[in-house]
Amino acid sequence: MAFQQRIKAASRAAAIHLGGSVVVAVLAAALVFGLWFPYPYRELAGGRELFLLIIAVDVICGPLLTMVLYNPAKPRAELWRDLGLVVLIQLAALGYGLHVVWQARPVYLVQEVDRFKVVSMPDLDPVELAKLPAPLRSGWLKGPMTVAIRTPKDNDERQRVMFESVQGGRDYAERPEFYLPYEGAA
Repeated sequence: MAFQQRIKAASRAAAIHLGGSVVVAVLAAALVFGLWFPYPYRELAGGRELFLLIIAVDVICGPLLTMVLYNPAKPRAELWRDLGLVVLIQLAALGYGLHVVWQARPVYLVQEVDRFKVVSMPDLDPVELAKLPAPLRSGWLKGPMTVAIRTPKDNDERQRVMFESVQGGRDYAERPEFYLPYEGAA
């Protein structure tokens, strides 16, 4: 009988924890899909699958750990410590997951000569990004920006980029030094 009461109480605590986890997941989804991966970037850059993996692990593990650890026979201080630790671990995992999603986010939609290319953060050199003018820089509260690219200054620059891209290096779209505001250059 005591075991059934413990399971019943633990199930109720896990359900409450699940509800809180779902609320936090919805808020995280609003940030990720509203700002970092708006439509159609979530399909183009794979943000939806990455986010769903992170959230699924986070939303399942927290309530599951709560169900395992919750015991109404424990002293209140010990119970709060255990559940607080579960929530802390869950928030740390969510923070790390959101950091990974932020690092993988699409930053630019680059208009090359005859097409648009989505460029994600890992494709770019942070040193070159820092040299961009302020309106072209990415940030926490900026979604993907549309930019154009300038033509190479001379034939030597054109050949250097061409040979580097053929050897597995970066093409024009991955080189921020070629970026121009889209409005004036398109």
